Amino acid sequence: MAYPIINNIIPGLPKQAFRNGVGNYEGVVAHSTGSFAPDENQVKYFQNNWQSRQAFVQFFVDWDSIRQTSDLNYRAWGAGPTANQRYVHVELCQTHDHAQFLESYKRYVWVLAWILKRKNLGVFDGKTLVSHDYCSKTFRDTTHTDPIGYLKEHGKTWANLVADVNAEYSKIDTNGNYLSTAKTESVEKCKIQLNGIKLPITGFLKAGVSYIPVRAIAESAGGNVYWNQATKQVKVNDHDLDEHIIDGVSYAPARELAAALNLSVDWDQPNKTVKLSQA
Repeated sequence: MAYPIINNIIPGLPKQAFRNGVGNYEGVVAHSTGSFAPDENQVKYFQNNWQSRQAFVQFFVDWDSIRQTSDLNYRAWGAGPTANQRYVHVELCQTHDHAQFLESYKRYVWVLAWILKRKNLGVFDGKTLVSHDYCSKTFRDTTHTDPIGYLKEHGKTWANLVADVNAEYSKIDTNGNYLSTAKTESVEKCKIQLNGIKLPITGFLKAGVSYIPVRAIAESAGGNVYWNQATKQVKVNDHDLDEHIIDGVSYAPARELAAALNLSVDWDQPNKTVKLSQA
């Protein structure tokens, strides 16, 4: 499936062409951040520190979003000058929570495949898809070894990642550059709990209403979900919902979905959390 990309382009970044010209990248470097924080924190840090760090990348990925921080038509400063003139850079945000890792990994695989597909580069290990570890060993401009160690912590290998990106690549219809210009900075996310357990997914707030993902919540609560492709209508336990469809995912007002699932719902304003529980 496709995922929305949140536009958090850092102002004032240099615009240096790739070695083959503007927009002509040759592949993508897969990174992991080395610090345990969500993409919002990473974005804020590099907004304030890219000049002192002399570092920035094009994308950060965590368990509930993908954020673009620089124009992928120009170089980022992610793995030394030799890699930078060739590749786009994607950082996987680290977490100790395995469920969050799995959500992050799906987005990571997708965005790596999407970057390659939009230029029809194919997925070739050591050529179009490389790790920061590969860049360090091959170009010797840096000493980083990510994301190898972090993937291993969650039971994944580099070979797994290459295979998963290759499988995703074959499914993608990029439709040009529509994702790279998505303007969704104003979306405020909300957390979700079910029976006191925090779920590794988020909803969003719109005009004071919390919207939460229909299928993920319904299946977690044992509900029946029906999607009518012809009418673009979703039903839960035979209840029609006033849903919003974003990149193939249906979101519904928390109170509507809770009623369909016979759940009670509370709103925790300080923590921006929808709390669902068995009625």
